[in-house]
Amino acid sequence: MNLFLLLGAMGLSHSLFGARLLPIGTLYDPFIARGLDALNYACYQDARFILVATPSGVALAPEAARISRSARP
Repeated sequence: MNLFLLLGAMGLSHSLFGARLLPIGTLYDPFIARGLDALNYACYQDARFILVATPSGVALAPEAARISRSARP
């Protein structure tokens, strides 16, 4: 949830300070459900950011797939 709050705050920088930032956040897709309230609130305020999520189980290392299989939402 802290990532979504940070993306929302940085996405509002143009309306607050006059300087546009382009915040980019990356995470595994199971974590999107945890921050949906903050994500919806940031979009309602017209915050601009990019959120990139990878499907769970997709990783560069084999040990990461084992971790994502054991953690269920």
